[in-house]
Amino acid sequence: MSGSVQLFHSQGSGLINPPTAQQQKLSSGGSQLGRHLKRLIGQRQQRGSKKQRQQQPNHLFMQPQVYVVGSPNIKSPFLRIAHISDTCEVDDKGASSIYEADVLVHCGNLNNYQFSKHFFKDSEFHSQIKAIDAFFAKMPHKYKIFVAGPNEIFDGESREKLQALLPNCIYLQDSSCVIEGVRFYGTPWTVSRRGIDGRGFVKSHAELKTIWSNIPDDVDVFVAPSIPTNSMYEELVARIRPKLFLYGARPDRPSKSDPHSEENCVKFKDNVIFANGHVACAGKRGLFDFYAEAQSSRETRLPKVSPQVASEALQSLPLPRRRYSLLSCIQS
Repeated sequence: MSGSVQLFHSQGSGLINPPTAQQQKLSSGGSQLGRHLKRLIGQRQQRGSKKQRQQQPNHLFMQPQVYVVGSPNIKSPFLRIAHISDTCEVDDKGASSIYEADVLVHCGNLNNYQFSKHFFKDSEFHSQIKAIDAFFAKMPHKYKIFVAGPNEIFDGESREKLQALLPNCIYLQDSSCVIEGVRFYGTPWTVSRRGIDGRGFVKSHAELKTIWSNIPDDVDVFVAPSIPTNSMYEELVARIRPKLFLYGARPDRPSKSDPHSEENCVKFKDNVIFANGHVACAGKRGLFDFYAEAQSSRETRLPKVSPQVASEALQSLPLPRRRYSLLSCIQS
């Protein structure tokens, strides 16, 4: 899809275009020692004093960069988007590192993965659903979108059933929703390969090709739980051209398509923003002000669940266990 991509520095003034390769080369001049000292001084200024760091979370000292997607228009208000993923790796599920926005997008892996849980898949399914819904219930954002990752092991369930069990968020599974004129599309599937801890929503590359071929072209924000590979870019991203691609990947695991992922959590390529929402990128994740096209309507269309599916989903939940005291057991 066509549209300009611009970057707004929260500490600067005005809009600037992303730097070209030549500008980046010129700005990286100087001795290696000088660049190292400059980087250390900048980090020290961002982190603040030791007393301040103990009082507040670290991410509050790192001003997020705001990326403007589309063409800013006074008549067209923007939709601010924040995203995060892999919150299973922190104690508070990443709640302390989430910025305020209109839309919160979670790119998967909210739950921890253990291989032994596959033997108790039914009970683990309900515990994961409960944890996901409780997480989004605490979030103050107006719209909350969740796309499952490999750690979520409920890939055998239907999207409607999962949406009925997750009333506090919008669950996307090979589906889309429209929020104030911006269309979000989410797919939870990842390719089976080494380095993936979880085993949920895993497909072969041939199966992924079929899934990608069914994704429509009119997507503004594409959400996936894994880093975009070269084949995914050539067969999917190059075709649909979303303005914003949100994903989650561990920063210390660079891939061929993102060799500097530990440094660049937000990248530009062919007028598309690729943003890594991993919880370890707390100080590097950005906010995205999405301006819808002027001729598009500001309508909102969210997934709906039929009453019959909702009733069946609620009936599938296990009944709470009744606790018996020792005295009641003796009397019975």
